Amino acid sequence: VGYVVCGLFLSENDALLRLVMNSVRTDLLSRNEAFQCLALEFTANVGGAEFAQLLAADVLSVVAHGDTRPLVRKKAAFCLLRLVRKSSDESIFVSDDWGQRIATFLEDNDIGVLLGLTSLLIGIVSKNYRGYEPCVPKLVEILERLRERDVPQHYMYYGIPTPWLQVKILRALQYFPAPEDPAVLKSLKAAIREILSGNDPVKNPNKNNAVHAIVFEAAATAVSIDDEELMVLVVGLMIRFLAVRDANLRYLALENLGRLSQPRQIARAIAKHRTTIIACLTDPDSAIARGALNLLFTTANKETGPDIVDELLSLIERTD
Repeated sequence: VGYVVCGLFLSENDALLRLVMNSVRTDLLSRNEAFQCLALEFTANVGGAEFAQLLAADVLSVVAHGDTRPLVRKKAAFCLLRLVRKSSDESIFVSDDWGQRIATFLEDNDIGVLLGLTSLLIGIVSKNYRGYEPCVPKLVEILERLRERDVPQHYMYYGIPTPWLQVKILRALQYFPAPEDPAVLKSLKAAIREILSGNDPVKNPNKNNAVHAIVFEAAATAVSIDDEELMVLVVGLMIRFLAVRDANLRYLALENLGRLSQPRQIARAIAKHRTTIIACLTDPDSAIARGALNLLFTTANKETGPDIVDELLSLIERTD
């Protein structure tokens, strides 16, 4: 009842919060899981920057406690994510100690805990990845495990092993430079190559959405590690997506091709498919047409320029 009352009547800037902070900390450090969950939910929903400064380490200790049920550790991870978002002091979460500890937590076998930890990691490294490099090999190991379908049956979604966790792992990896360890880099490239190669469409739209969510994150990860072989593979796949009926897929394909067009050798590979890209200029969806125009501009060169200009001049006569 006390937590309900405080949650209803207090805000994160209320001076009265300081009066309940010790009680919240006591519940966090207790071994009563019901009290811990109440304290975690209150901290996440009401606590602000001051809570982040004083209680972040205590919430991390809840994640670290191996005897605590996975449900509580998952709540603690998401609570930390809320504190990361509310705190303007990045120094609280930027340290070798935090990075190494979270890397150790990523060895957990519970999918729910891993989902909370990867969400937390994205929240932290999107601001600064320094000190969290030890997490990269662990993320790649989890991705390999998921690709091998080593997950409980209730985490299979239309035959895909926990796609939401695969997406979050790939997104987290994009904030780091390419792994320096050759074995880790080789494993990551193999996983991305497998994802990009196995995406044949099926009739079930839910499964299609899950597959494509993973594919587009894998494509973005391939761009972030700057591997030419993988990027050429991504170009071929995105060009294929430009020919499908789904407007969302075409838009995302153009967006990813735009990110790929910075290296000149990749821009030349994209320019070879300019006929397909030019066809998108007449798409009734203005966002797709605009994306195609931007992509043509960034990939044009002396050889392709005249043809592109002719197409644009022709287009001006029949479009608003």
